[in-house]
This record gives sequence, C-alpha cells and structure tokens, in this order.
Amino acid sequence: IAMYRLSCQLIGHSEDVRAVTRGQGFFGTASRDKTAVVWTKSDTGTSFNIDVTLSGHAGFVSAICFIPPSQDHARGLLATGCIDKLIRIFDPQLQDPIQLLSGHDANVCALAAGQFGTLLSGSWDCTARVWLNGKTVMKLEGHTAAVWAVDMIADHGLMLTGSADKTIRLWRAGTCEREFIGHEDCVRGLAVISSSEFLSCSNDTSIRRWKVTGECVQIYYSHTAYVYCVAPVLNGPADFVSVGEDRTLRVWKDDNCVQTVTHPAQTVWCCTSLENGDIITGANDGVIRIFTHSPSRAAPESEVQAFHQQIAAQQVPSNQVGDLKLSDLAGPEALERPGAKDGQTKVVKVDGKPEVYQWEAASQSWQKIGDVVNAVGSGRSQLLHGKEYDYVFDVQLDMDTRSQSGPPLQLGYNTSEDPWFAAQRFLQDNELSPLYLDQVANFIIERTKGATIGSAQPMVSDPFTGGSRYVPPSVADVASRPPPPPPSGQPFSDPLTGGSRYVPSYSQPPPVQAPSQPAAQSQATALTNPYFPKTTVLTFDTVTNIDALFLKLAEFNNKADTSQKLSDATLHRLKEVVSFHADPPHMSSQMDEVAIAAIDQLLQWPEEIVLPGLDIMRIIVRGARGNDHLCQQGDALVERLKLLARSGSGTANCMMALRLMSNLFSHPGGCQLLLSKRQEILLHISSLADSNKGVQIALCSLVLNFAVELHKMTVSSGVTDLLTALAVVLFHQIDTEAAFRALVAAGTVACIGEEARAQAISLDIHQAASTYLSVADPKKVGECARLLIDRLTA
Repeated sequence: IAMYRLSCQLIGHSEDVRAVTRGQGFFGTASRDKTAVVWTKSDTGTSFNIDVTLSGHAGFVSAICFIPPSQDHARGLLATGCIDKLIRIFDPQLQDPIQLLSGHDANVCALAAGQFGTLLSGSWDCTARVWLNGKTVMKLEGHTAAVWAVDMIADHGLMLTGSADKTIRLWRAGTCEREFIGHEDCVRGLAVISSSEFLSCSNDTSIRRWKVTGECVQIYYSHTAYVYCVAPVLNGPADFVSVGEDRTLRVWKDDNCVQTVTHPAQTVWCCTSLENGDIITGANDGVIRIFTHSPSRAAPESEVQAFHQQIAAQQVPSNQVGDLKLSDLAGPEALERPGAKDGQTKVVKVDGKPEVYQWEAASQSWQKIGDVVNAVGSGRSQLLHGKEYDYVFDVQLDMDTRSQSGPPLQLGYNTSEDPWFAAQRFLQDNELSPLYLDQVANFIIERTKGATIGSAQPMVSDPFTGGSRYVPPSVADVASRPPPPPPSGQPFSDPLTGGSRYVPSYSQPPPVQAPSQPAAQSQATALTNPYFPKTTVLTFDTVTNIDALFLKLAEFNNKADTSQKLSDATLHRLKEVVSFHADPPHMSSQMDEVAIAAIDQLLQWPEEIVLPGLDIMRIIVRGARGNDHLCQQGDALVERLKLLARSGSGTANCMMALRLMSNLFSHPGGCQLLLSKRQEILLHISSLADSNKGVQIALCSLVLNFAVELHKMTVSSGVTDLLTALAVVLFHQIDTEAAFRALVAAGTVACIGEEARAQAISLDIHQAASTYLSVADPKKVGECARLLIDRLTA
C-alpha cells in the first residue's frame, strides 16, 4: 500500500479547526475563530488558497457540510453549525449567509446533507432535526445527551445519529427503528461506507463497523485517546482514516492500521478525503494539513523535514508512554532495530534525556515525535481499551503466539489499586495462566516504585479575592467588614445620564469560605484544590451610596407614568428598609406592606428607568421576606428578569438583572423558583457570553450558584442544561474573573458524580478549560483550569 506523506500545510484560521467538508472543486473548514473558509486549488503547485471567508457567526463554528448542487445552485451550498444555535446556509462564492435556520436550543455540532436539499443536524440539545426548504420537517428525539454525530444513507431514506449517551440510533421517516449499543463512551463520529454498513468512533478510543441490521462486525483499536472523526477514503489506497486526541491521523486498510501520522498539535479534530484520495486534517493549532499518497503531490523534502522537526519538538507527558525509570532506558542504539509495525513507539535515552520515537513503515525508520516530560498526575491518564490508567505497560511473554498484526499485550494499572488485583485482571483478560500472577504483580511493583499522584503544593489563598493568606471569615467579621471599593479602572459615571452621583455597585461578592471537604478526605488532599466543589452561593451585597441611589430613584420616579409613581412617603420608607442592607435578618423585619407594594411597582417600570429599582431589589432579596414575596410572582418574575437580562435592554439593566437572580439564591424560595426554571434561564443567559466584563461576571456567578445548588442535591439528571451553558460560556474568550467562576462551576458539577463528569466530558468542557491553562494573572484561573481538566480526565 502506498503510504501518505505531507503535501501542504494551510494557514487560514486563528483557532482550532473543528470540521472539514469536501465540495466540488473546493473544500470548506470550520473553526473556533467564528469563521468558515472555502479553499480552492492554487494555480501552481499542490497547495490551496483561501477563496472566501464565510462570516456572520456569533460564536465558534462547530460543523460544516457540503450540500450537493441543485438547479438553483450549480456549485452546491455550504451549511455551518454554530454555538449560537443557528445553522447558516452559504453560497460558497459569497461571504454572507443566504439563509438562517433556527430551531435548536444549543450548539449545532453535526451536519449531514441528503438528497433533494435535505439537511440533518445534531445538537447539544439532545435532538437531531431534518430540514427542507429552510424549515424543520422532522425532530428526532430520544437521545439523552448531546447528539455529536449524524449521517445519512440517502438511497434508503435512513438517518443515523450518534450521541454522548453512548448509543447510535437509526431513523426512518422520523421514527427510531434501531438502537446500536456497544461503545463505552460518547459517540463522536459516524461515516457511512456503503448502503448497508457504517463506521462509528468514540471517546472510548475505538472505531466500530456496523451493519444497518444492528450487528457490530468489527472493532478497531489503535488510537490511545478519544477518537473524534472517522471518514472513508475515496479513490485512494486506504479504506478509511481516523483522527483523535492522541494527535494522530491513522490510516486503515483491510481492518488494520497501516500508517500513523503524528501531528505537531495537541488534538486532531477532523478529517476527510479529497476526490483524488488525499487526506485533509484539521487540528487545534489552527492548521489544515493535506497528506497525499502520490509522490507528484508530496511537499518538498525541506518542508517535510521541517514538519518532522515540529513534531520532534513536542512535549509528551510520561503518563502517555508508561512509567519511566531513566536508568533503565536503552540508548540510541535501540533505534537500530526495526519496529514491528507502523505507529509503534519506543522511548530511548538520548544525552541523558528520554525521547519518544515512532516507527514509520513508509521510510523504514524511527521518527522522533517528542521529548518526554514528567507529568504523572498532572494530565490525562493513558487510555487502554476505553479505560483510563495511571500506567500502561507493554508486556512480552514467551507464550504470546499472536501474529504481529494484532495489538500487543498491554497491562493497565492505577496507583490506587492492589498490584495483585491488576495482575489477575490482566491474566484473565488475556486468558493467561495464573502461574504468572506473582511475576506480573512484582513487575508492576518494580515499575511503579515510589510513584505518587497528586502531589501539588498546598494553596492557601482565597480564590475569589486573591488574598495572600485566606482565613475563612467569621460571621462577625463579615458583618463588620466595610464594603470593598470598586475595582480599579471601573467607571464611576452614571450609566444612564453620565453623571457621577449614582453608580450601580461594581464590586464583587465578598470573600467566601473555602469549600468544605468530606470527612474522609485527608487535609493534604483538601488543600490541593480550594476551588471546587463550592458549597455556598455567591451574592452581590455591596451598596456604595444609598443616598445617591435614592436620589436617582426619585429623579426617575418623576419620569414614571402617574400610575407607576411612588409617593414621597413610600420612597422614604423604602430607603429606611434598604438602609438595613448590612444585616439581612434585620432588613426582613423592617419589610412591611408599604415596602412590598413599592418593589412590586418598581419591577414594572419601563426599561429606560428601571435600573435603580433593580438595584434596590438586588439588596432587598437578601432578606427572607423580600425574597419570598418577590418569588411569589413565579413565572411572571422569571419572564420579567429574562426580558431585562438581554443585550437589547442595555448593559446596566442586563448586569443588574443577573445580579438580582444571583441574590435570589440567598433563600430557599428563590432557590426553588430558579431551579424549577433553570432550563429556560440557562438557555437564555448563555447567549450573553459576548457581553462586557460586568455582565460576564454576573452571568458566571449566576451559573455558579446553579452549580452549587445542584451539587447539594447530588443528582446528575438535571445538569445537562447547566453544562451546556458552561460550555458555551467557556468557549468564548471571556474575562478572566468570569472564566474563573465558570471553571469553579464546572468543577462543582463534575463533583456531583460519575454521570455528571461524563456529561461534562461529552460536551468538551475539558477542551474549553484548556484554553485558560496559560492564564497566569490571576494564577487562580490557570490553576483551576488544570484541576478541572484533571478531575474530568482522571
């Protein structure tokens, strides 16, 4: 079989390339940089040029597909799926969309085109939709988690959906005819290879081949991490290709992986083939790469060498290659012996440092793919057959008589388990004699001697205030502490008039106590993660100037309609109540019918004058009586606050409405109301991620409060909407303080249980968190991101 080698590398995106599609005479790519790009062949050479950049997306673009030509569109069309919940239809020659399709309630992450202009879409909202002439003609419901993958067997009118619920469903005319069960983790990709068979790939590291009648006829193992995409090869020497989080493209022929192409990136997200059999990949470094089986289309040798040098410069965590004892490693002379198969890896000691090499069958040589760095316990564990282990060892036994084409014997071990138990599992899984038990167990003990997991330094700073030594405040301390000043750089002008008298408080919630830990958890472990799970809600309590607040209220009261005006006596009484803001129990005792009637009236003021009323309600709901009364309005209150918490209502109103909702969590009535309406609230507010810093912080504080309350309930069934909102927010480049609160919220949800953790992984929360790993100021952001990734991938 002809081997693939680099043809060209294309630079056109600034962030991850998440999807690629083949058109007629062009191909399209979609990226987290909020664009899709149409690429056409250059006039000279083997490269491609940007023809059109498709714009108008309000967030990262998750999916792209080619819609075949029709009478009206001779070149065909392109459809994109976006985190803003919309599908956009483009003429590939035009920059702006010619049609918007609205219907999904969350990120549209998968698209496939069928006959006669039909389009199939999958979404984080757990549904798939069939579109025709711009309208939903069928809604496919039944999956219980995000629908990550879709495809069509158009000749038979069949549709396929793959989900984070680990299942694949076959649909005909809107009805589910069959469910395919076998994958042990999220189904991430589907590819129809004939009218009777299709492929699927999964986070369980496997690829499966299925018959549409329901049988799984083949399982393919070669990847060592999540497999994100699988695609058939047209007119080429291979059957299909796959890519994943192990940073490789793998080429498959006759049920075997015949070539492994490592990329100089952390993740390879997508792949497809061109008509000539060449392969396109898209990776997290924003680069599109094309690999060819034809020598005439191969890149110049200098470019190929530069590509290999990029790969060699990568850092490979040691937990991806097994435990390493530097003194036991062979030197470069070990590379003189040829590898057994393409993609085999070997770690050798070069100049006193461990380097990892991969056997390349095409050149019959070992190629360096990175320098090994000590990362045990600080990143993803190594995956073996869909399960994660701290160590995975290659084991060679004399009685191993399997052919070289089969997978090697591998042993997975976690430091938390008994070595003899792991050895017994290994022997049973491989049908080996129990006489090997002591030998294998002693092998594990010797190879893992002295290994420790999770030895991070204790952290004692308050994650929400950044104090150098945080001591949880007593009740007396909190009550007596003066309000903190607004952050430096915040404007003090009146957002409504430009005056300097009244400013809605821009300060953040006061210091919060470090999260409590289970009694059985050691103090050392507790200190390594002061961020989550968080067990107390955040509220916005500070009032900077009550006199200024009520001067502005009186000014706006004069502008209100006669029926909505408050009397001078009512304004005076309301000010007395708010003046007790530092002592919510005392404030509750001050609430009377006059004050209650006043807040009912303020809530209905027009948007242009409602801001000081919202600020007053933010204060009042900290008291039990004000909170309970306002929540008695139920649906009407939620709808009113949603109306005010939107970009069209103005930034100040939006921020204050979100802060008011956060403070409603102060008492059980508010908690109950907001939790009962969490689906519609979270769906609504997630669209505000592109707002300014103040809105983002208020938004993420509200989301964090939802996480705290769901964690108290210890149920995973209601976290999908919350995790979807968190994914949307974190994938935007938001303010670091807002990002920190969102990361804490995600970590708190992940601590609810295994089901919640799995749902977070299925929505790529760990990938979203990785974009904040490099944040060093404040350092709590990067630290929290690392802890969240470790929690999700451990």
